[in-house]
Amino acid sequence: MEKLDEHRAFIEAEGTLSERRRRNLRGEVLALATARLRAQLEAAIGADERFAALLDEVVARRLDPASAAAQILERFEAERPGR
Repeated sequence: MEKLDEHRAFIEAEGTLSERRRRNLRGEVLALATARLRAQLEAAIGADERFAALLDEVVARRLDPASAAAQILERFEAERPGR
């Protein structure tokens, strides 16, 4: 326990503890935002026939997944309320 206390005191003094906390919290905030955006996107595309058609194009290898994703995001941004 003493070694752990010494190590904690060292990283606090070096400033790496707050840096590590900041990095970890940044990751947590981004993960939560990503999950919320994904939920919104999934709700928006739901049973959208345009999404199904895009997916069919990807499955048939007439369209690559990155291009399909770009098209979906363009539509999602254009159709979001307040845009």
